[in-house]
Amino acid sequence: MPSKTSAVVKNHTEKVQTLEVENLKLAAAYQGLEKSEAADIKASLEELEWRIQEGEHYAYRERHFNAS
Repeated sequence: MPSKTSAVVKNHTEKVQTLEVENLKLAAAYQGLEKSEAADIKASLEELEWRIQEGEHYAYRERHFNAS
């Protein structure tokens, strides 16, 4: 049985994801973007976020495991 805390976190995560989608729709409409253009921008941002996270992991590994 999931804990109350995990249920709250899941609920908040779902709310944040819903708000992110709504925010993207509003921003796209404000900028006059088509759905496909907004989707391309979102995909690019997700890839950038992934690359940043990978860079942070790489830097951590370099500092902690490859130190002389």
